[in-house]
Amino acid sequence: MRFAIAVHGGAGSHSENSERNVNKVLKRACLEASDILKNKGGSVLDAVEAAIKVLENDEAFNAGYGSNLNTDHQVECDASIMDSRGSFGAVGAIKGLRNPISGARAVLEGSRPGRKSILGRVPPLLVCGDGAVTYVTRDVSKDLKTLLGPPEKVPIDSLISPRADREWRYWTERYRVANNENPTEEDKSSALDTVGATIICENGEAASGVSSGGLLLKFPGRIGEVFVWREYYRPLFNVEIRLQSTGLVVGRPASILREEESTASR
Repeated sequence: MRFAIAVHGGAGSHSENSERNVNKVLKRACLEASDILKNKGGSVLDAVEAAIKVLENDEAFNAGYGSNLNTDHQVECDASIMDSRGSFGAVGAIKGLRNPISGARAVLEGSRPGRKSILGRVPPLLVCGDGAVTYVTRDVSKDLKTLLGPPEKVPIDSLISPRADREWRYWTERYRVANNENPTEEDKSSALDTVGATIICENGEAASGVSSGGLLLKFPGRIGEVFVWREYYRPLFNVEIRLQSTGLVVGRPASILREEESTASR
């Protein structure tokens, strides 16, 4: 089966010294996803999760380890994952999880139709904050059966990289001394945006995911656009468009189009 894989490391800038490493990690993410599909019998969701985990584990990106720190000097991440069958899961402002995308995957799996529900409770599609860690590592993961396994809980401080710590200290001081002098000064930190992956297979199956550490010095509990998704379907042209975050697009059968383009083609 043929497939197309696209990964991105966000819209922030990278120094010349780090650009080579960034490209290597992006390539490794693509290769990891390809290996899942070609050699390990994994699903398109497995492949997307695997690709994003590679990015989350490298401090060069604003996701997972090395993410921007909030005002409390902590990593708080958002992540979501979805497929072309309509399944979706997301986590927001989650702390102490090695790979937020795996938390989102656990939420997705926990919301599937037919899953055992006690007292008829409706499973969530989005969980946030401290309760999110408990939900994805205990409540859902006890019988979670995916190729990559359940999400891993880690000490909160273990997700702080030296670079993220330096930037936090620098900008915390800048904020303190410049609060009245230049309140419009912008954050010039390099890690600014969301990472993501999209995979489309020739049989029409597709999946996408996004993960982000959010803004530097964000208020604790702030959730970005990662968990927001939209679906758009045009039966006449057999084109389906799904959006996550700031524009991650999955088209079916194998077309990547913007909504305005499909509308203009009437």
